[in-house]
Order: sequence, then structure tokens, then C-alpha cells
Amino acid sequence: MKFKREIYAKTRIECTIGIGPNPLMSKVALDIEAKKNHNGIAYWKYEDVPTKLWSIRPLNKFWDISYKTEEKLNRKGIHSIGDLANYPLKYLKQSFGKIGEELVRP
Repeated sequence: MKFKREIYAKTRIECTIGIGPNPLMSKVALDIEAKKNHNGIAYWKYEDVPTKLWSIRPLNKFWDISYKTEEKLNRKGIHSIGDLANYPLKYLKQSFGKIGEELVRP
């Protein structure tokens, strides 16, 4: 809350904050949870991956997955980030090429 108060005091702009162990998880925590929390803050840990990250659906809610890519993934039976994380990389590469590898890269 200290960061939020300082930002507001200096700019008079409200903000939301996503905190995580790496930039990707911070960004996703911001997009998926912080923007909806009454205090505007979300903190995700690696332990939260199965419950918070993997439960994200539809896939286009996840940063950098377009509607078009989501449709292709859905046709493969992939409907959540958990489905994507557990889908064999070999088949993602076969179906999506380089993008298939990037979809599951940590």
C-alpha cells in the first residue's frame, strides 16, 4: 500500500500493482487479479501457479495470446493455461512451430 500512496501523493493518479517472482507473473497478477481487487494489489508466488495461473481461461485473457491463437489451441483441446502447461511440447511445436515453443517457455 505504501507504493500506491506514494504514487497517488505525487501524481494524483490511482494505480494497480501486480507483484510476482518474475516479470511475467507480476504482469499476469496485475491483469488477472489486481485490477479486480478492492485494494488494487495482487501478489502471486510460484506456489500459486496451479491455482491462479493455470486456471486462467479463456486463453486470450493471458498476456500475448490472441483470439486467433486461442481458437487454434481450443481445437487441440487446450482451454486453460493449465491445459497449455501440461500439453506435450512436441505436439505444440508440430502444430504451431516456433510459437508453440514460446507459448510454454518459462
